[in-house]
Amino acid sequence: MHSALQQGWSYTLHIAYASSWCVAITLAAPSDLSSRAVDMSNAVTAGMRALVYSGDVDMCLPFTGTAAWTASLRLPEHRPWRQWHVDGQVAGFNVRYQGLTYVTVRGAGHMVPELKPREALHMFGTWLSGEAL
Repeated sequence: MHSALQQGWSYTLHIAYASSWCVAITLAAPSDLSSRAVDMSNAVTAGMRALVYSGDVDMCLPFTGTAAWTASLRLPEHRPWRQWHVDGQVAGFNVRYQGLTYVTVRGAGHMVPELKPREALHMFGTWLSGEAL
């Protein structure tokens, strides 16, 4: 499955494999994004964990579109939308579905790790450890 995902998604999604059981992604803006929903749903159903994140002021790929895309996967919702915090400040919002966590990063544009490094590190570290934001 690892090579199939890598070959099938490498031009659509920026993918960093932490292992065969989890994948951290950021969505690009392909013309066939709706067809990729099936691929993501299949990967999550097969047991992979996914983190999808967006800066909430990203004008290239607005977080509302990414939120709609993650909802279109029709995965069971395990935890509804809620705030997450870094250093006592609201860092964004997140929702957890079966195998997939969608996170917004407050005040970040398209390049979340560059614009909000503290928040990005906290987000990635927390997700990789399997904890809830």
